Amino acid sequence: MPKIEVLPDNIVVESDNDKTILESVTEQGIPQVNACGAAGKCSTCRVWIMEGVENCENRTELEEEMAVKLNFGPEIRLACQTKIKGDLKLRRLVIDDTDLEICNQMFVDRMLESMRPVGEEKEVALMFTDIRGFTSFSERHPPYDVLFLLNRHFHQLYKIIDKNGGTIDNYVGDSLFAIFGLTDGIDKSVFKAVKSGVEILKEIDKMKPYMQSMYGEDFEIGIGVHYGKVVVGEIGPGQKTKKTVIGDNVNIASRIEAANKQAGTRFLVSEDVYKIVEKDVISEDFVRIRIPGKETKYTLYEINGLTDKCIQRSQEEPEDIIHQNGRKYKRFLPTKDLPTNSQLEVSSEDKTILLINHEDDIFAINGRCPHMNMALKGSQINPKTGELKCKWHDACFELQTGKVAKWCKEMPYIMKLFSKELVQGIQNVPQKNLETYPTILKSGFIWISLEK
Repeated sequence: MPKIEVLPDNIVVESDNDKTILESVTEQGIPQVNACGAAGKCSTCRVWIMEGVENCENRTELEEEMAVKLNFGPEIRLACQTKIKGDLKLRRLVIDDTDLEICNQMFVDRMLESMRPVGEEKEVALMFTDIRGFTSFSERHPPYDVLFLLNRHFHQLYKIIDKNGGTIDNYVGDSLFAIFGLTDGIDKSVFKAVKSGVEILKEIDKMKPYMQSMYGEDFEIGIGVHYGKVVVGEIGPGQKTKKTVIGDNVNIASRIEAANKQAGTRFLVSEDVYKIVEKDVISEDFVRIRIPGKETKYTLYEINGLTDKCIQRSQEEPEDIIHQNGRKYKRFLPTKDLPTNSQLEVSSEDKTILLINHEDDIFAINGRCPHMNMALKGSQINPKTGELKCKWHDACFELQTGKVAKWCKEMPYIMKLFSKELVQGIQNVPQKNLETYPTILKSGFIWISLEK
């Protein structure tokens, strides 16, 4: 019977010709990771054939597909798919949770590029705004004045939406589309969207005397808010992609805003939104309107303001966004949640941030090493130099500035996982500083500025 010498366990096992390597080694009590249940749909059971690769049977279709996706050389085989016809010596490449993290960081990402879903479904709050009669206004005034006025208008709206945790998705002419809830819970995001709408109306009213003095006229605005499931994804070619949301609920939100014209109102929300915020808002009327493209009528509620109790409660709650020294800071977590000499990963939209409390000094850095995109959590800090040493390959960075103190190109053991072409690419990765983010401590919270 063929014999398999298994490293790093230094155990020799016998194998039947009709059994896979995975079956042979696990029957002898040698643990072998196989995240997909030996279905050939992952690469975690891979082994490095150090001797006797000619004694391996040809790859199965599943293994060949994986090998092409991950650029495996002939010496890297999937244990769950490989049968043998003679003796061989192999090394298990994925041994424990740490090795599995290496797989996820280095290899699975490559495979997921072609398997990644187009988007993910998420419940969010959606806001549309539109200036009433702006086309005729723009025809009566010089184009540069119109452009200046639009920039002033959008600047004020941006400050309000950003302060309330919203993200502006798009500007179209004098219209704006914003999303709330990409990171918050749905109830909180719905309230923040409605609160933003109320604050926008107040800002428009404050702007009217300026408009009258400058142009002899002012304008009104229509606002519509709805919430529901959408698909969050990226659109655009190559490196020009941007995150956006699509779905029927986006269309409904847009139609709700447009319904203000028919109803003679300024701010309408859907019944779904109203049920969440009804205790916090003043609503003096509602309308039943047929939305284009929908068979049934929709009940929409006019929002006239926030209740006194709601305003008082909002003033007592800490803000999510503050501005200091010309930078915008976002509130992340209470200082007590990051004890002395601890590390914690937090997320903000598409960023993974590693918060570090080093001798009661708080640092925020990109949670991934710029060399090979490996997770930095758990990396050690030199108490003398204040340098962060990547736990994967000894690259060192100044914790305060993120500058490279030492760059490591070679990782002999890990390199066995790659094809020669990929190894050469890894070794030639140019030096790149670690991204750092300014932090402040205020009101018992840690605040981080993610602005470049």
